[in-house]
Formats: sequence, C-alpha cells, structure tokens
Amino acid sequence: MIKTAKKYGMRWEAITIDPSVARQLPVWFHIGASDDLKKLNNHIYASCLREKHLVTSVGHIETIANRNAPLHRQNKTCTCDHCSLDRAQYLCDKPYKCAKLAKDIFRSILPKWHPQTSSPPYSLNIAPEQIPDNTGNQNEQDKIFDPTYPSPDSLSAGFRVFVSSDTPCSTPARQIPKPP
Repeated sequence: MIKTAKKYGMRWEAITIDPSVARQLPVWFHIGASDDLKKLNNHIYASCLREKHLVTSVGHIETIANRNAPLHRQNKTCTCDHCSLDRAQYLCDKPYKCAKLAKDIFRSILPKWHPQTSSPPYSLNIAPEQIPDNTGNQNEQDKIFDPTYPSPDSLSAGFRVFVSSDTPCSTPARQIPKPP
C-alpha cells in the first residue's frame, strides 16, 4: 500500500488547515515542522512524552506546552498541580523538562501547520444575493465561481493523490488586502 501511495504521489496536503484538524495531526515526524523537530524527536525527554505522557498529536503537545501555573518552579521537586499530576499519573521523573521540550516541539511547527496560525482570516465569500435560485431558468453550463478554498474537515479528507514530489508548502495561504 505504501509503495502504491509513493508511486501515485499521495500525501496529506491542504491549502488552508482548520485549527481543529491541525491539532489532530501526528506530532512525531510532523509533515509541516522545521528541521529542528528531527533533533527534538530523538531528545531524551521525547521518549518520556511518547511513552509515559502518551503524546501522539499536535493537540496533546499544545496542551502540555501551554500549561501555566503560578507556583511552577523549574526544578525536579516542583509541587505545582501540573508537575504533581505528571509525577503521579504518568510516572514522569522530570515533568518540567518534558514541558520545556513540548514548548520547543510546538514552536518547531511551521505557520501553515500550526494550530494558532494555520487558518488566516478569509473574506471572499459569496453574498446571499449572488447565489442563484434553482427555478430552472439557468443554463446547466452556467456555474457560480466559489472563491473559498476549503480546508479538510478531518484527517482522512486531507489526503491527495498525484501531488508533486516537492516538499510541501509551509506558508499559510493568505488573501492580499484590497488597496483603498
């Protein structure tokens, strides 16, 4: 199956990515990450994140990376709620190191694929008065151009075939503002 996928140029690709779908993407060996992620995948605490914290997706990494506790201390004996939970529930020896690595991994995801920057605002929509009524007066050849570029609504909807073998684009699609 993998051989056939390679033969026909299949990969996960999208012009824009909805933040909820971006959070579902696998984080390890992420398709849209900088070269730094390759190093971070093999970091000593990456195995703890994978095996003890059971991190698999960008959403999991985001949750760990965005933790904020006022009583948190950058040491092995930190007693904040997050570190205490990680020690008790996940048997993590150094939760602060895992959290720091999670932040580094989350930062290594490029803008197009990052849940916080993946889907820029878009304002080219068809106004309701531009949508033709279905009274049967129209030619079947008349088509209304829909200027929106849809984002896949699930992981399975993002797979494309016959995609060029070049590396995937890492910049988010954007709309150029209209001059005043």
